[in-house]
Amino acid sequence: MKISMLFLVCLTTLFALPRPVAPPHQYPGRTGLTIIALAQDGFAVAADGAQLNADGTTSEVQKIFAVSKTGAVVLAGQISTQDPVTRPVREEFNASRIAELWLNAHPDTTFEDATRALVATISKSANDFFSHRNPAREAGSYKFAVIFVSCADGKPALSGMRYFMPSSSGKPMRTEQIAAAAAPGELWIFGLAKVPEELLTGNSNALKKYKAQPAIARFRSSGVQLSAQDCLSALDEVLKLAESPQGKTFDPRHSVIGPPNRLATITAASGFALSSK
Repeated sequence: MKISMLFLVCLTTLFALPRPVAPPHQYPGRTGLTIIALAQDGFAVAADGAQLNADGTTSEVQKIFAVSKTGAVVLAGQISTQDPVTRPVREEFNASRIAELWLNAHPDTTFEDATRALVATISKSANDFFSHRNPAREAGSYKFAVIFVSCADGKPALSGMRYFMPSSSGKPMRTEQIAAAAAPGELWIFGLAKVPEELLTGNSNALKKYKAQPAIARFRSSGVQLSAQDCLSALDEVLKLAESPQGKTFDPRHSVIGPPNRLATITAASGFALSSK
């Protein structure tokens, strides 16, 4: 009897202990950084705001949009591509602008309808643009992603699509579905993952000073139990470090990443909410 009681106490204590987040789902890319974390009460979403232009400069672009009251569409990667500046007639593919225009034109859309329509609209526009151009050295490479997150009826869900450049001129883009059985503690990183992976789940001595920051330390020790707002505080710090000189020294590969950062939570209680950070 005493042994059984002792076993029960140990088991209860084990499940009561804080549990860190699981190893992240990584989707490498050299343009932008988008991070999604699932907490107990919903999603935390953070994305940088930089986009590369054809002339080599960068500009601002929005990557997080509300969809109905309980979801969001989140963009990652090179979501805007322009024809070279040397062309007499120049066109552009811009997933952010497509999403914004469609959502503004359909303010009463349901999350399910928006998911289907946005994938169809973005896919058609992307193929119309890229299939009529020579992919050259980019043939077959990852280009951008469209991700949908929702907490409708209190059930977290994440899905989406990754788009890859055509293998040759005249061919459509290759797509790859993003689907996950979303559970608290799950983490998705789209872009250069070295800084966020080390800060949030890494076990080396690297970036030790930054790991000790309160928001990061809480996430590392008990990410599964945290609220979406607490997770967002950690993701905010991750983006700032990734964009800093220290972050670029830690991960020196060429990338396009920079502010303004946008942060949001999607929870069953409050729906979609932009952060005031």
